[in-house]
Amino acid sequence: MKDPMDNWDKLEITLFILWPFVVGWIIYRKRYIPNEGDDNHQNNHTNPQMENKKNFRDYYFAGRNFQGEKKYSEAIKSFNNALIQAKDVFEFKDVSDRLGECYYGAKDFYMAIFWFNKSLELPVRNLDALERRYICFKELKMHLEAFEDATIYKELCKGTLFSITRKLIHFELDDLLEEVAMVETKQFCEGKVLPHSNLRYARFYSSFDKIIPQDEQNQSDLAWILKSKSYDKLLEFFFGKHSIENKQNFISKYGTNGLFSYDLIHCTCQYLQGRYDDSVEILEHPKTELELVFFEYVKLHLDKNKHTVDFIEKFKDFKNKKNPTVRFWFAKFCDKNIYIDYHDYCNVLQSIKRGKPFVYAEILRNYNRHASDKFEKLEKEALSKFGHDEHILIECCKRYVFKKDKDNLLRILNIMNKDSAAYTFYTGMYHSISGDQIRKIYALKKTIETDSTFYEAYLRFRLDYDDKDSGLALQYLNESLKIVSCYDEAYTSIKEIIRIENIQKVNRNKQKYDK
Repeated sequence: MKDPMDNWDKLEITLFILWPFVVGWIIYRKRYIPNEGDDNHQNNHTNPQMENKKNFRDYYFAGRNFQGEKKYSEAIKSFNNALIQAKDVFEFKDVSDRLGECYYGAKDFYMAIFWFNKSLELPVRNLDALERRYICFKELKMHLEAFEDATIYKELCKGTLFSITRKLIHFELDDLLEEVAMVETKQFCEGKVLPHSNLRYARFYSSFDKIIPQDEQNQSDLAWILKSKSYDKLLEFFFGKHSIENKQNFISKYGTNGLFSYDLIHCTCQYLQGRYDDSVEILEHPKTELELVFFEYVKLHLDKNKHTVDFIEKFKDFKNKKNPTVRFWFAKFCDKNIYIDYHDYCNVLQSIKRGKPFVYAEILRNYNRHASDKFEKLEKEALSKFGHDEHILIECCKRYVFKKDKDNLLRILNIMNKDSAAYTFYTGMYHSISGDQIRKIYALKKTIETDSTFYEAYLRFRLDYDDKDSGLALQYLNESLKIVSCYDEAYTSIKEIIRIENIQKVNRNKQKYDK
């Protein structure tokens, strides 16, 4: 027979478990359910939170209705009233989204960004808000902020359900990065004189050798400056305090209508400095065929689709001009032009290569770029005629570094001037292919000591440290900005700086991104 006390023990345990629920129910009834006998129960016992919740819902759904009817002003008022009711009571993240969408629909992008920022302060779950904030930044030409949002968006979609259930919005990170970099580079180049690059300037002006007087002995004369490769004096000549006097002296000596003209060389300097607008303005009224073709070449940097088809049709006979400099820059124009077949460009160069090392270097450069199997044959021809031309040797080095061909790279290094920065740099590349990182780093640092304007050495440090140590990669990229000599170099450095800094920012805030 069971002991009656056993049932009593079970009852005690049951009551012990249930009593908190009973107390909770009594408290809830006391606070939230009014006493039917009290005529003034709505005044005395109404919970302010319950009233706020009802008002919040009324305003919120009214706002949604207005938003659906595209009555954005009324919707914004309703959502703002909903926020007042929700303060300190409810999560109002969704209201922030709605307000952002209303301001976005009303084309008030600044206020839209403000509310999207409120929404996205919390872990990012609303990709619509992120997408629309990105579009607001784009509309306001805030390219860097747009690029950051695009990166976050892609990070959220990578390796998650988002990548399956949601189509990526209509942008490409690479296109955005280029857009941001172009804006930043233009600002960087404006109002300053970039340092010269011994290697780049020597290569560029080698194409003008045939028009530059070679017997000038006056060291303040522009012809002597170019012939002696004194590029620091070249920048001083055009941008220094005596630039007006220099122009007057040049015109009185050489005139204004010759191939070797002040406007042409001034234009080339502005071009190398990345000031394409100024370059075009200088040669707006070209006086010679060379000025005309260089003018058209520079314009392509401003708009690849402008003034090109008409020029090709009108000046297609330029490829038959006697002056090799005119034909060379017509070939460069053809190479840059999207309407011209690559083979037309090569044919023009082939027709003028004899006796001109800079043309051989240009053809080799393009064979490198297009991985042409004609490279080796032309290399033999170029080296047999101009075996010690630095620009030809550099193109050969680039070829064999890319192919990781140590034997042929060593063969070219044995021909090069052992005191040149290019020799030291490509010796470092030889050690890199061999796997000797210590000697490679030593060679790169020695390259910079030999020629502080050797941009490729800084860029190579960035490539080596990019994956291992982004901080060091950024350090060398920022150092490179102190010595960049042209728009292209500045653009490359700035583009990489933006890319790395943005990755760092995303990684630092990764805990916010709700995957």
